[in-house]
Amino acid sequence: NGTAKNYSFIRTGNYSSNTSRLTIGTCYGYSSEKIGMTVYKGCVGIGETATSGAYTLDVFGTARISGAVTMSSTLSVGNDVTLGAGLFMGNNVGFFFKNTSNANVLAMHVDTSNVLQIAYNNVNSVAIQRDTHINGNLVVSGDIAAA
Repeated sequence: NGTAKNYSFIRTGNYSSNTSRLTIGTCYGYSSEKIGMTVYKGCVGIGETATSGAYTLDVFGTARISGAVTMSSTLSVGNDVTLGAGLFMGNNVGFFFKNTSNANVLAMHVDTSNVLQIAYNNVNSVAIQRDTHINGNLVVSGDIAAA
């Protein structure tokens, strides 16, 4: 009818699938309704996507967290990671670089003696400490100069 719609809503139920959901959203101007949050099967969906109950918290869009985040399981990232400061890890943990077949190829960690261990295909290749020891062949391209 050409009249601008400006309202907020809270709904229970999903009329198309007859399931129990709590939905909170808004409508502003001539645009269609925008879902802000959906609660379903004890799970929360934030953003335009309605949660299927597959994740406890499902955020569709950009998330901003200004405080600390604590996780007790695996972090999976589907793209690049940008850090604004240092990366700190607990005792005797490290980085594992995998190839496209998802096999561990290169691992790096600092052991309990503060020695940087670098392993290739689960074989310790390089240990870097105050005095550097190399197990295996050292291949150098170019000159080696003593300090």
